[in-house]
Amino acid sequence: LQRNAGVVTGTPTGAVTGAIVGGLVGGPLGAAVGFVVGLKTGFTAGAVADTVRNR
Repeated sequence: LQRNAGVVTGTPTGAVTGAIVGGLVGGPLGAAVGFVVGLKTGFTAGAVADTVRNR
């Protein structure tokens, strides 16, 4: 398993999920905001998961 698998999977998943949810809530602008927020959230969550797993 990759050491950074959480980041690799979490980042795109978060971005896509954020864009979908944001789009439903706030249309195109919401989708853009959701994408960015989801990207950061997914990356952070993945990085934390990787750190814990790689200890």
